[in-house]
Parts: sequence; C-alpha cells; structure tokens
Amino acid sequence: MTRPTRDSATKLRLLEMADQLGDVSAACRALGFSRDSYYRFKRMVAAGGPDALDVRKHRDNGGRDGAQAITHAVLDLARTNPSYGRHMVSKILFRQGLDISPSGVRLVWLRNSIVTPQQRLAWAKSAKGYDSDDVARRPLAAPLREEVTEEQRSACPMCD
Repeated sequence: MTRPTRDSATKLRLLEMADQLGDVSAACRALGFSRDSYYRFKRMVAAGGPDALDVRKHRDNGGRDGAQAITHAVLDLARTNPSYGRHMVSKILFRQGLDISPSGVRLVWLRNSIVTPQQRLAWAKSAKGYDSDDVARRPLAAPLREEVTEEQRSACPMCD
C-alpha cells in the first residue's frame, strides 16, 4: 500500500469529504488518513484558514541562528590567543554577549582539530595574517577580575 500524498489539496479534500458523507471515519479510511489527523487539520483550518495546511518546511539549522557567529568568535579567539583554555574562552565570549559553555568551546575545537594549545598554535601560525611577535608578547591569560579596592572590601559583609 502506498502512502497517500500529504499536500494541502488532499487535506482539504478530506475535510470536504467528511462534511459530505457526515462520517469522519469513512472519509479518513477512503483517503488513508487517521481520525486524529482529520481533527488536527480541522483545528488548523479554523485557526489559520486553508493556507495553514501547507506543508511546513523544517529549518536547516535546527533553530541555531547564532551558531555560526559563535563558532567564528571561538575560532578568532583561538587564532589570536592559542594558549587560552576553554573556560577562559567561554568567559571572554560571555562578556562579549555570546553564550557558549566551555564544553561548547571544546566541541568547536574538536570539529576543527585544534583541541590542544599546541594544535591551536600550529593552526594559528598557518592562518593568514598571523603575527608571531604579537602572540609571543601576550600574557598567557588575561586577568578576568578587577582588583578589589579596600573600600569595596570594607563594604563587603563577607570579606572579613
């Protein structure tokens, strides 16, 4: 038995046939639909008209619109700072407004085969526009916290 076509015209025909026959089960049986599908189609038409029955296209990227931007940001940071670990990269990108976990950073690195600092350094050296003097002058890790002043320390109830 072949599967019936599921275009919007067939779905509308099911709704019309059920109205003509007065029997939903017979109409569904004749066109190869379940009764559950009939009532779902009926709700869709009531809510959005006949155009609501058109076949919906699935999104290609599963709803992850910002995934490419985050991937590029992770790779740019790996190129300019190959010694940074995944936690550092995650914190820096979070401060830039990009939400990615340390595990997500690691997955980006795995997809690009640059998991270890040595691999990231070799990859950065092979990249266009790499400046070895600039990378050599950088500290291994930038400080993420501001220094706490005495005023802030005295105002903090937990800092005794």
